[in-house]
Amino acid sequence: MLPLRTRLRLELGETDAPVRFLVELQDSRAFWDTQKLFLSPAHINEVDFLQAQVQFNSDNFIGQGLASRFTIGRFTMDLGKRRLVARNGMRNTTNAFDGVLWTLGRVSEWKIRTFVTSPVNIKSKELDSSDPRRYFWGAYYEYLRFQKFRTELYYLGIHEDDDIAFRKRQSTLGMRIFKNPSPAAMNFEVESAWQFGKTGEQNHFSHLQHGELGYSLGSMWNPRLSFQYDYAEGDADPEDNKFGRFTGLFGARSFEYTPTGIYGPVFRSNLNSPGIRVVINPLKQLEIMASHRAFWLARAKDAWVGSLLVDPTGNSGKTLGQNFEIKVLWRPRDFFVMDFGYSRFFKGSYQDRVPGSPGTRDSNYFYIATEINAQLLPFR
Repeated sequence: MLPLRTRLRLELGETDAPVRFLVELQDSRAFWDTQKLFLSPAHINEVDFLQAQVQFNSDNFIGQGLASRFTIGRFTMDLGKRRLVARNGMRNTTNAFDGVLWTLGRVSEWKIRTFVTSPVNIKSKELDSSDPRRYFWGAYYEYLRFQKFRTELYYLGIHEDDDIAFRKRQSTLGMRIFKNPSPAAMNFEVESAWQFGKTGEQNHFSHLQHGELGYSLGSMWNPRLSFQYDYAEGDADPEDNKFGRFTGLFGARSFEYTPTGIYGPVFRSNLNSPGIRVVINPLKQLEIMASHRAFWLARAKDAWVGSLLVDPTGNSGKTLGQNFEIKVLWRPRDFFVMDFGYSRFFKGSYQDRVPGSPGTRDSNYFYIATEINAQLLPFR
């Protein structure tokens, strides 16, 4: 398949202008996509508004020296590491939200983003629209004053009306503490998120845990080695009145697990996964990454999310398999990026036993991606 994503962005006003307008169009198409089974309609979105907003800015909000930006309209968001809310990079279409977003903070000290939105539904051939039966809101706080690490705290809420199947009325509370990689130094990241509320008519309580420890040698090619671990809770007993599966909301997965788009065997739900990753930079413009991860179900009786496979008896076990990935990122110019990737999923014993298994052959996925960014009208 040949996917093609084109974006056109128009901004009126300087970044810090009191009033600023922004419009971004996106056209997402796919060619040679003869195997319709593998192509979700969510990967096609012909010419549509990805963003359309007005921003009100102040560098001295209520006379307290605070930087403020109030955004009204349609917008995209990256929150934290992008595990729960992301502006998609690899997927051919992009998450967007209709509503209001307020950013307030003090430079180099702290920042908070609060929002009340309705998520936008992607429609392949029609104009996208948000669903008035779904609401998504939250607050994301970043504390920047610690020299050795950074801290983030967040609350995310989602509410869906009664006429939506398998509706969610959930809250997610989380914290992230991390130190970014630097030459000849350790880096780390810990993120913990807890969900509670209702899923359908069932009481919902679940959690997501992420841990990472790495080291950059600071020598030739600047090699960086990282050990990673993720645990996203699953539903322990499908027969009780409790739902324990973690819900991934609007996050991205390709930066952490496997490539996404028409591929992507794992989600941040019912998952237990350790991994190791190595990154080197032979040239300033060249980055090479290799990773290996193992995947198990967190709960044997719950679904392998994203695969449509489930064994409610739990007799199929938990061993999903292992994944090896290698990726080459080349930036020969500031405006031009090439991305080459190969991923092999070695299937585990779960596929031998689960009802409806499509087979036990390993999966191979290869892609070549290019990205070109150009400023078309550089005028003031």
